[in-house]
Amino acid sequence: MNINGVGQAQGQDCTTQIVQWWYQVPFFTKLVFAICTFTFLIDTLGGGIFYAYLVDQPLKVIGSLQVWRLLFSEFVCSNFLNLLMGILVFYFIASRLELTLGSTVFTFDFLLQGILNQIIYNLLTFIVSFAYKNVLQLPNEGLWSICLVYITIQAYSNPEVDVQLMCFPILIKNKYYPIALIAFIALMSRQIIQPVTCVLQGYLIQRFFNGLLFRPSQATITKLENGILGGVKTRSDFKSNQIILVQTNFTPPQTQSSSTPQFRGRGVKIGSEIENPSTMNNMAQANAKVEHMEIEDDIDTEANQGEQAQDGMNQEGQQKKKKNYNQFGDEIV
Repeated sequence: MNINGVGQAQGQDCTTQIVQWWYQVPFFTKLVFAICTFTFLIDTLGGGIFYAYLVDQPLKVIGSLQVWRLLFSEFVCSNFLNLLMGILVFYFIASRLELTLGSTVFTFDFLLQGILNQIIYNLLTFIVSFAYKNVLQLPNEGLWSICLVYITIQAYSNPEVDVQLMCFPILIKNKYYPIALIAFIALMSRQIIQPVTCVLQGYLIQRFFNGLLFRPSQATITKLENGILGGVKTRSDFKSNQIILVQTNFTPPQTQSSSTPQFRGRGVKIGSEIENPSTMNNMAQANAKVEHMEIEDDIDTEANQGEQAQDGMNQEGQQKKKKNYNQFGDEIV
């Protein structure tokens, strides 16, 4: 058995490996697992008390102003399959993000993303209710919504990359992946407002907030960890504040030595393919022209040197003639 890179060591049974894997799960991801499992077990044994009072149902949020449902709907599920699939997908997404961003940033980003998701869902449902009043009774529950938001953010951060469409042997552009998910979810569950809400939110977050709704300063992170999160920051699974790259597609700038002049002309990359067949001829003509210009410069230089030498000889001859003339005049005198 192998769970997230935890291999089967000699003498270790399955239970030991699961315990080791559990210790490797980051703190907030683990906390979400525990809360969702706890609420589902209580609902199963107690007649759905958490689901009845916490799930986001626009008819109750808008009609009865039960706004607390916007805060907790991600943590309740109506059936075991929804819970299991939501936790599995959330694990693969959340654990990586929490390790990258740190537990503090990911915790607050998750909570804000969840609230925003429920607000957008209620607004879209309210608009659609003018044509179909029954949509106000459709709940937005579980971890599927927040997972789809993060999947959309990731897709639009690298829109031109080819990815496999779920389990199908098909490659599509990343920017079309969320749209394919909308079609798939609508076909399987006949629910379209929820996936449209998540894809719209993910696109807006990536477009205007560069993938993160909660982007605090380093001082704010430290203040939160020393304050409200002070009781858990000492845990081994709590990932402390990380340095966050503001740009998702960040490319470090290329530095160049000041002693080396920068080439600003046009050229061909070494080892690259020449896209235009006439490029080689153009390069050959350009090289021949440069060589011709260099030869002409050499000829002009030699000609100038010859003229200078001839002038020097002429001046020397005139000086000799003048000297002989003076000597001849002295002899006459």
